[in-house]
Amino acid sequence: MNAKPIYLADYQQELEKNWVSGESVAGELDFKLKLKCLEEMIEQKLIVIEAGRLGVRVTDQELKDELSQLVDMSDPEWSKRLGQKGVNQEKWKRQVAQDLLIRKTLDTVFAHQIHLTEAELKSYYEQNAKSLALTERVHAFQILLPDELPAQEVLNQLKAGADFKELARKYSKSPEAQNSGDLGWVERQQLPQFLGDALFALAPGSISRLIKSPFGYHLLLAEAKSEARALSFDEAKDSIAKVLYAEKRNSLYRNWIRARWKANRIKINYQLL
Repeated sequence: MNAKPIYLADYQQELEKNWVSGESVAGELDFKLKLKCLEEMIEQKLIVIEAGRLGVRVTDQELKDELSQLVDMSDPEWSKRLGQKGVNQEKWKRQVAQDLLIRKTLDTVFAHQIHLTEAELKSYYEQNAKSLALTERVHAFQILLPDELPAQEVLNQLKAGADFKELARKYSKSPEAQNSGDLGWVERQQLPQFLGDALFALAPGSISRLIKSPFGYHLLLAEAKSEARALSFDEAKDSIAKVLYAEKRNSLYRNWIRARWKANRIKINYQLL
């Protein structure tokens, strides 16, 4: 495409990395999926070409800031962990730089093309008020132990007045233990039924009984509750704006990228897919 080829090896690597799941292999993928993968790679190339035409660049500082959001650059072990995952460090950095360049280019292209009126926001609110309503939520904390006896001992400590969060940090085996067992604000449907039923039956500030599951024994703290209620327009306005902005941008993007396809010479060797 315009003397900027996509090499077969790069295409096959992209297939294996992002399009193959489970124990399947790239050769078993449906032709439409293979073509979709290639089309996305072509679109990325088209955006990079447009970046050059518009003079969009990624500075060293911007790339450094982007990388620091993805990994702890001060950790001397981070490059080793990338290698253990089969990721080439320099190639990964180039991909991050390209992804950032693509975002900057699209932001530049659409910066002044999307406008939302108050009337649009209110119309969306009136049509979707029910789906915008808040469901009942609980700010939950958890302690998870694999065996009943130590779990019962922790429960006894809680009944004696011990701090739930401190015991979670000390004893819990769940991933959120280091964060005092904090599960955040959760909705009933986000949890397995046996946990959701137990958690949402608790009064704010109360602790559950031992709950047995295939994972072990759970103790739950319902720190606070937020009842289900409708959102006012002012409360929903920002989230509505994000939805409508994304919809408009996606529509603009599809038209814009189709124009880029037509403006560039693109030849696909379908026999290699």
